[in-house]
Amino acid sequence: ESMRVLLDRGADQKAKSIGGLSAFLWAAYSGKVEAMALLLACGADLEAKSNNGNTALILAAFSGHVEAMALLLDRGADQKAKSIGGLSAFLWAAYSGKVEAMALLLACGADLEAKSNNGNTAL
Repeated sequence: ESMRVLLDRGADQKAKSIGGLSAFLWAAYSGKVEAMALLLACGADLEAKSNNGNTALILAAFSGHVEAMALLLDRGADQKAKSIGGLSAFLWAAYSGKVEAMALLLACGADLEAKSNNGNTAL
């Protein structure tokens, strides 16, 4: 509700932290699905990236927020997007041990054999 008040009063939803995280990216990282939906309705960029190239889907996958990931995937988020180092949402989910996030991404067509820029796989 506080977010709605701020947005209604003209808060800049595209403002970013030093690391390049907007309110939308923070919401994805934190699994705040209602906030994500509100920000998307107010024009948030589904494919916005942090300074490290992390998208909302990557951040949600890394944190294991499956409901947030489902919202993003339903809205058409690019699961092939990669952060610096060539890490996709699937690789971040694997590296952080988020099994449910991995399963969701695989069910949506993630590449089981995906590799980072230096050749690391999920295994």
